[in-house]
Amino acid sequence: MGKVSLGCMPTTGAHVLTPILTTFRKGHPKIQVQLKEESSPDLARDLEQGEIELAIMDEAGLRPGLDHRTLLSEELLLALPVVTARRGREVCSSNRRRRSPSSS
Repeated sequence: MGKVSLGCMPTTGAHVLTPILTTFRKGHPKIQVQLKEESSPDLARDLEQGEIELAIMDEAGLRPGLDHRTLLSEELLLALPVVTARRGREVCSSNRRRRSPSSS
């Protein structure tokens, strides 16, 4: 049986990694995956020191000497009430607002 050591951030392990590992195990049932969860800078250090072979991390861990490929591009949103409590003025223009699925 072969082994591969994979590092990832805790949030990645909880939300993204499960379907990836399920698919991987179906295609490679004889390979055991050893998982290590740490911050991206720590994962980069572990890669450089040979403690792990692969890492799924964010830009915070990128440094010279590490090759990388983008796996996901995730949109992050700033959410706030339409009218802020301070100053009582509108911050987001109405054409940029999105309705939540429950308000449709």
